[in-house]
Amino acid sequence: MIRAIILAFSLLLATANCTSEQFYNAIRDNRIQDCENLPIPQQDHCRSLYQTTYEEYARDLEELQAEQQQ
Repeated sequence: MIRAIILAFSLLLATANCTSEQFYNAIRDNRIQDCENLPIPQQDHCRSLYQTTYEEYARDLEELQAEQQQ
């Protein structure tokens, strides 16, 4: 977990000019790549946890924000 946070912060610094979508995709791709370090029987499940596209993420975020304002 600490490794992921450090990596995320490093990516943030390295991609300061990137869009939110590019940043989201970079983090997601890195997490999917980390799945390769797991035992083979667990890799598919791990990868399935990170299949949300940026568009789906943004839509879900907007819905949650709208619910919180009510």
